[in-house]
Amino acid sequence: MRIYRRRVIILLFILTAGCPILFSKTIKVPVDFLTIKSAVKNSQNGDIIEVEDGYYFERNIVIDKEIQLRAKIPFGAIVYGSRERGECIFIIRAKADITGFILKNSYNGISQRDSPDVLWKGHDLGIFNMMFAAIEINDRQGNIGGAFLEHLIIENCRTGISTNDAREVQVQNSFIANCRTAFQGSDHISYSVKQAITWNCLAASTQDRTFRPNSTNQVRLSSDVLVLNDFISQRKKPELHGWVRSYLNIPDSLISRKENRLERIDGIINNVIGRVYFKKNDYLSSQKYFQKALTAGRMSNMRETIFEALFGLALISEKGTISSLSANYYKEAIKEIDEIINGLPLRLYQDSFFEDKIEIYELLIHRLCQMYLKESRPEYAEEAFLFAEKSRTAGIYSNLLESPNKPGGLADSGFGTKGLEIKKRSRFCSAVCIVDRHLERKDGSYWRSSKKLKMNTRLFI
Repeated sequence: MRIYRRRVIILLFILTAGCPILFSKTIKVPVDFLTIKSAVKNSQNGDIIEVEDGYYFERNIVIDKEIQLRAKIPFGAIVYGSRERGECIFIIRAKADITGFILKNSYNGISQRDSPDVLWKGHDLGIFNMMFAAIEINDRQGNIGGAFLEHLIIENCRTGISTNDAREVQVQNSFIANCRTAFQGSDHISYSVKQAITWNCLAASTQDRTFRPNSTNQVRLSSDVLVLNDFISQRKKPELHGWVRSYLNIPDSLISRKENRLERIDGIINNVIGRVYFKKNDYLSSQKYFQKALTAGRMSNMRETIFEALFGLALISEKGTISSLSANYYKEAIKEIDEIINGLPLRLYQDSFFEDKIEIYELLIHRLCQMYLKESRPEYAEEAFLFAEKSRTAGIYSNLLESPNKPGGLADSGFGTKGLEIKKRSRFCSAVCIVDRHLERKDGSYWRSSKKLKMNTRLFI
């Protein structure tokens, strides 16, 4: 009898301890829930949230449960955030595992703040265009919280990975480029970086003052961390993307040919390398890598990669003598943006979506105006007007969220409910005005176009 009771007690203990695993479930976005935030809100410890390929416009997603949050196919789920000060895409407050996302255009990418003392994992992530930090671990009370981070691609952020009062940070197999600082540390217990590449960053690491006892500001870079600025050997230059990929030590599960995962990674890496070389005024190398990114993007059907590569090729063409070539690249890039917008669910998107795209419209309009002034061909003026109209209307938010018939799950998605236009910059306005002034000097056959342009120019100023 005692043996029987003991077995029952042991069995109950095993069942109780294993409850999170036994009763965990997989939640699919946008199948089960339309937004990532609503899926996380309705999850339980041990759940897996799997996000389909697509574009998501969300901010301040609080992860306060021990869950696994992953893109179904690595680098296929792209999340745009908010540029408002202090905003971020993911807020970590639990021992979570985040993998496979591209995060873009926010103030912070991932922030661990006001969290219990937990160590979370982030891997196989691309984080771009953050006004402050790609990842920050920042606590108010003490040396709390930490992360194990690997296989990261970070570019164009003020800081790559930042600490303030953290307990522990481990970074490895990562690539950080075009940032002010790659690794920034203050008042942490431990911060170590292994097998990483920083390229064209003003500083590989910075160390702030320490204020807490037993803490340090030291960022320990191991001997296999490469700090690159201007020097890349000719031997490695031809296959630099493969060299970076091998240094990242991407797992076999991600570089398999299945679902074009290898091309997705190569497209992202090649675009980053192309932008680095462009900033270094090495346009020949930059062009080569943008072409590689374009090929990889088309093979994997990654429109984000395609329009970035086309934009890069257009900027390089601006340095040449054939202006129409850059105009063609701009137009191709805008076609890709149109395809992205047309595929967005319910055509809902935030202004941050256009943060890295509005310049394409501006430069194309400017180029068409220059072509018109040089060749006096009225079709260039008409095209400038049409693209001005396209860019003016593309940034309008949908009013669907204000509708009483809006689908469930949208209320907590963080979208604004008031229509906004794309920011109108001075070069954009002056480009339309230039065309307008010159059309007015032509004979009466162009009077209607001139009047139409003049009327619509007032809308932009």
